[in-house]
Amino acid sequence: MENSAKKLNELIKICNDGKEFYTKGIQEVESNKLKSLFTIMATAREKAIQDLEPFVEGRGYEVESSGTVAGKIRQGYAAMQQVFRDDEKVLIEQLEENEDRTLAAFKDALNEDLPTNIDHVLSENLATFSQTHDAMRNLKKSL
Repeated sequence: MENSAKKLNELIKICNDGKEFYTKGIQEVESNKLKSLFTIMATAREKAIQDLEPFVEGRGYEVESSGTVAGKIRQGYAAMQQVFRDDEKVLIEQLEENEDRTLAAFKDALNEDLPTNIDHVLSENLATFSQTHDAMRNLKKSL
């Protein structure tokens, strides 16, 4: 049970990373189209967090409210790169990397030995993150 809660909390932390990154992105871009897309992406992460929280709490553990160290490093790297390169392009590249990380984490979680009652939540969110990943990959390719 403890391993389940840890794994789910790790997914929550990864979603927190993405939500924070997209929220910052909304403030940094001028395009209303990008603001709208980033809002959708941040909302998808918030939904995943809300979906996972009851499973963590139900095992008697506290839900993580922060992100990961890797997420903080990626955001710092993006900020540094934006000083030297096109802001939007760097931001989109880094957000696409975040999409890769999120998608991989949810795929891995489905292969873990987690309680079966969480599989549907993971599968549903994986489907959403497959779509958000594809949207960000396509946006990156269009630059």
